[in-house]
Amino acid sequence: MSEGKGESPRRGRNLRIGLIGCGVVGGGVAELLLDSDRPWEKDGVRLHLVRVADLKFPRGSRIPAKIRTHRIEDIIADPSIDVVVELVGGTGVANEIATSALSAGKDVVTANKALLAERGEALFRLAGDMGREIAFEAAVGGGIPVLQNLLADVAANRFDTVYGILNGTTNYILTRMTEENLSFEDALSEAQQLGFAEADPTLDVEGVDAAHKIQLLAALAFGRRVAMKKIPTKGIRRVAPLDIEYAAQLGCVIKLLAVARMVGSGLEMSVAPTLITREHPVAGISREINAVFLSGNRVGELLLVGRGAGRYPTASAVVGDLIRLAQDPQPRYVRRMLAARPCDPLPPSRYRSRYYLRLTAVERPGVLAKVTGILGRHEISIASVVQLEAGRTGRKIPVALLTHETTAERLRKAVKEINRLDVIKGRTVVFPMVT
Repeated sequence: MSEGKGESPRRGRNLRIGLIGCGVVGGGVAELLLDSDRPWEKDGVRLHLVRVADLKFPRGSRIPAKIRTHRIEDIIADPSIDVVVELVGGTGVANEIATSALSAGKDVVTANKALLAERGEALFRLAGDMGREIAFEAAVGGGIPVLQNLLADVAANRFDTVYGILNGTTNYILTRMTEENLSFEDALSEAQQLGFAEADPTLDVEGVDAAHKIQLLAALAFGRRVAMKKIPTKGIRRVAPLDIEYAAQLGCVIKLLAVARMVGSGLEMSVAPTLITREHPVAGISREINAVFLSGNRVGELLLVGRGAGRYPTASAVVGDLIRLAQDPQPRYVRRMLAARPCDPLPPSRYRSRYYLRLTAVERPGVLAKVTGILGRHEISIASVVQLEAGRTGRKIPVALLTHETTAERLRKAVKEINRLDVIKGRTVVFPMVT
């Protein structure tokens, strides 16, 4: 029987597991737990997959018929099950599963970043009341052990910066646009054919998935909990091959970066396509690989790199959480998340950065002088100008500018004024830059 409210299950190093959701990741978790190769048993840990629930099991599934069920209740109501692994996805049914499991005195392991970012406050509070754990290493970095680093390995540090490439789909698309000069649409289609992008890629390409992850990272790293709607988020749909080419001319690459940074007593957070100098360690992270950059006051700078999604990397992180629960049932994730206090990030207008601007201007004498004059009046200085082609007078010509550091508010006002010029056609594209 499971122990009472407020107590952690104590079964030595044996853990009885109920798995709900047998898709790509869930099938991988079941495969690892049922495999004869169980390296965790060298440490005396025993993980027993007791029941697996799914509405429709994939054809060819190796899960024994005797532990299959189509009813979630068969897992929630089973008093012998210690932990429920939720791999359904979404925030509706998944929330019901997590709530029911915690209320029944079971720990929860999940890879569901959307659930925790959007519904986590109530779930962590319930887990705290019940003395249970919600473990979610797989929700942020897939196979990258970033959360365990924050909770244990570098826990002696005070962090001021966490950012990274937190979405493999967008990184694959931008890599292919860089390598082959593909359009966004063609690179997305290729990613979908290879299984790196969903049929509906909206959450990935609009930056929402990365925002979910940076929200959870900020809570663990800084003890600040930010509502999703308050994280400025921009996706990669507006990144054109021309921007990739201009970035290369400026010695940079473009990545979708999710950023959380403590600035004095305030917090900056954003998700946006960002120029990164080629010398930066994150610049070389390509295709579906993810990377998390941490800066701590004692350990200095760390870069954690690995596969951020996929069947086995994510399943590996889920099983890693199960092993830790078997070894130590203390609710470490929950305690840290409950300690994170609600926080409004600094207004984006106050953020400071260098910026990339791409304008479409009529080829006419004095156009660049007008643009630089506006920037100068707003106290924005220019570091570089790139024009890849020059044509006859009257043609529309793209021009890229790279500014020195300035505030987002100054830049916003300047760009608004630039866009009103009769020699500027279309809306100016603006991306931040990290050096």
